[in-house]
Amino acid sequence: MADKKNPESLPFNDFAKEPQWAELTAAEANLMKLEAELEQMETGFVLVGFFKLRRKKRDFLIKEQEQFENLDAFLRKNHKPYKALAEQNLETLAEKGLKFKVKPSRFALTGEYANHFFGRLSSNGHSQVKTIEIRGSGAFMEPSVYPAELTGKIDHWGNIRLKTDTLTRGLKAMLPKRYVGNIDANGKIKLKMDKTDWLLSYMGWKTIQSLEAVHFVGNKKARLSFSANKDAMYAQLQGLKKKIRTELS
Repeated sequence: MADKKNPESLPFNDFAKEPQWAELTAAEANLMKLEAELEQMETGFVLVGFFKLRRKKRDFLIKEQEQFENLDAFLRKNHKPYKALAEQNLETLAEKGLKFKVKPSRFALTGEYANHFFGRLSSNGHSQVKTIEIRGSGAFMEPSVYPAELTGKIDHWGNIRLKTDTLTRGLKAMLPKRYVGNIDANGKIKLKMDKTDWLLSYMGWKTIQSLEAVHFVGNKKARLSFSANKDAMYAQLQGLKKKIRTELS
């Protein structure tokens, strides 16, 4: 069995037999090509132009993230030690009564509410989940509308995605101050509005800018284990990436 902490011990020859291998190899070859193009463009920056270079970098980062996710999924499917680390992290993240404090925005239009959120759990056990999509309630001049319940998922890397599941609305609705809920052993998150604050301020209506929580409270061992597992998975993933590039070169 391969050593889970030693990237060089990954069963590369066995992986090459899997159906997804050709697709992974082709994607990595494309990334190598994009890297070479970027290097050439940066050398001739004055001739290329700022915006063209920025678009190329953006495209590269998107492709790079996609490949990271594909390699991660491949290892979880085909490499048992890697899969065990990922599952252990999800189990470590499971928690009841987790509290997310709300940081409000400075201003929002009436009837607008935070609909989608994304963030990460840092190595110190703190997470910040920012609003990435604002929606309108659809009602003309609705006085207030806020997420009452949020659902989502945290993965084995600590990436958190949340979405508004149900809304509270009307004259009595107030800005959420805190959400409380649970994370199960599969990483599923369910949060309910626990505390509220007055909606109106001299600057106008507000919405949710971000949610912040502290994980692993009183359990330093769990926090360190989660971080160590992430390091081990990253080393293995980068080891696989290196092996693919070695084969391509």
